[in-house]
Amino acid sequence: MRTRLIAIALALVVVGALTAVVALWARTPHYHASVSGQLLISGGPAPGKPRPSVGEVTATNSSGQSFTASAPATGMFTLHLPAGTYALTGSSPQFGSGKYKCMAQREITVFNGKPAHENVFCPEM
Repeated sequence: MRTRLIAIALALVVVGALTAVVALWARTPHYHASVSGQLLISGGPAPGKPRPSVGEVTATNSSGQSFTASAPATGMFTLHLPAGTYALTGSSPQFGSGKYKCMAQREITVFNGKPAHENVFCPEM
């Protein structure tokens, strides 16, 4: 009888632990796609060729969930994201002391296992 109670108690502990693991896994974003590009300052004095900038790039989906990556002096960034549609924004201390938002030219949709590319521009006047 005692052995049977111990076996039932162990089974309940295992089921409880598996339930907790599955619930935690379901709430954790799964990164199956990536977006890479460059944070660029565009415009300014002629010829106005875009130039890389240090800063941060953020991808935000329609539910408000956001993911951020740093961009070094080369401006290159990579964001690892769950599949979905995102607006890309950025900021750079070299553009308005980081106070102004930089934008991608369009929203981007990423699919599982399919990398995407989109640059983010800080338009200098």
